[in-house]
Amino acid sequence: MKIKDFVFCLSLANLCFFKVYSELFAICSIPSNHYYVRALPSRIDYLAFIVNVLLLAFFLWACIWVAHRLKYSLLSKFGRLGFAFLLTIPIFWFSWEFGRIPLWILGEMSLWGNFLSRVFPPVVLWGLGGLGLVSIVAGSILFIRWRYWVFQAAVITILILSPFAALTLSRAAIHLFDDQHSIRLANKPHAPVSGKNRVARAKVCVFLFDELDYRLTFPERPASIFLPELDSFRRQAIFALNAYPPANETMVSIPALVTGKRISGVEPINADELMIKIDGQKTSIPWSRLPNIFSESRYLGFDSGLVGWTHPYGRVLGKNLEECSWYELANISNSTGDNLGSKIVNQFRTLLETPTFSVFGQSLTVKKSIATYQNLLRDAFGILGRDDLAIIFIHFSIPHPPYIYDLGKSDFSLANNRYSGYTGNLVLVDRTLGEIRHYMEKNGTWDKSHIIITSDHGWRKSTKFDGKGDHRVPFLVKLAGQEETIDYQPAFNTLIIHDLILALLRGQIAKPKRVVEWIHKNGKPLIPVEVPGVD
Repeated sequence: MKIKDFVFCLSLANLCFFKVYSELFAICSIPSNHYYVRALPSRIDYLAFIVNVLLLAFFLWACIWVAHRLKYSLLSKFGRLGFAFLLTIPIFWFSWEFGRIPLWILGEMSLWGNFLSRVFPPVVLWGLGGLGLVSIVAGSILFIRWRYWVFQAAVITILILSPFAALTLSRAAIHLFDDQHSIRLANKPHAPVSGKNRVARAKVCVFLFDELDYRLTFPERPASIFLPELDSFRRQAIFALNAYPPANETMVSIPALVTGKRISGVEPINADELMIKIDGQKTSIPWSRLPNIFSESRYLGFDSGLVGWTHPYGRVLGKNLEECSWYELANISNSTGDNLGSKIVNQFRTLLETPTFSVFGQSLTVKKSIATYQNLLRDAFGILGRDDLAIIFIHFSIPHPPYIYDLGKSDFSLANNRYSGYTGNLVLVDRTLGEIRHYMEKNGTWDKSHIIITSDHGWRKSTKFDGKGDHRVPFLVKLAGQEETIDYQPAFNTLIIHDLILALLRGQIAKPKRVVEWIHKNGKPLIPVEVPGVD
């Protein structure tokens, strides 16, 4: 066999694993991406990548050898068909990576349809659609008629790109011997128990459910779901009808809620720092240096604990927290297993699935998200069992996508669901609140604690679900021992949660009506900051 055949096979195999390569090296080589991970890709991630590329290359080489020996025309046709299939893999992921994948595949065509329908009359749209259909048919005919030349052009292109195989494999090999790329990114040491050792009259528990939508949770709840725990909580809490989050994105909303500052933008710069642009100021400030709920309560003599995800709370705010645990978003390294065998298999698998859809059922991203939720709930129980913490802040990953809870089966078996699965995650929120309530009642802390339920932003994809959008988020406050419900109508921004928590700790407000008066005095009807590129 010719060396050229192996070079071709190696180049094609390398292109097929472009997705794996791009994610591994993006995590490792871009310092700002270190912010989102608990650990950098390990040596076995790169070893699995090398093994996979070589395995696929040798398999393709063997197939070419067999085809040359047998010289069956039918086998040759199957070989061309297999080549065309393999070629779709790098084309798809190149398109995905650079944002040029056809919008209709992602179910986003309605956005363009709404826009075009306002610009062009129906007859023009029908004409454009017909022209597009004719173009596809003509292209298919030309491909069939000139398939030999198309095939040859693809082969030449892959051979031209063969030097990239040497580049990616050599870079991966370097990481096999580079210890700094296998290290775990350490959290800041937890704060020691406060020397003042004050005990709050009632601890403040904040349960923040990521992307919990006000409209679909309460006033326009789908008839197919029941949320008894949330309804029960509402009947004994102050219930805001028009609460708006600081921003439409977690990266901005969480620092804003924690600091009480209106933030117009953020930028991660390394593993343990997020630069924050406070609205109206020209320069950015490190989040770790800004006063926050936890540092200010510690100054008052109260200790705090936090459980969360997305933000590396332990690295940024750990010095102000007596206890902290956090979990990262799913990526190519943390969702493919812990040993070489599983990583080899699962890296192959990622070529045939997206974060939402998989030919194997649940995608690896969904499986990782289930494990993250379960870890968050486990850690939440652990921190809620501590009597020495005055503030307990829990940032849950639900009902944020991917959707993990199957309504019909009441378990974590949901797969291949893009929008309708949000209702299942809403039920999971309700179930989670019920488990927390039972746990705290068992410990005798439910009725002795001030409890706040809210979210960092509403469901940004709700228009795909029922055609409606709403920026509002739930904001419910149940004071210790409270049994009455109070609806609060005026609009306000949930930035006040920072000052509200400190006022509760100081004992400045202890009655539901006083809380309503306090919100009315201090709340501001600020609209959420719209982060570009987030929908």
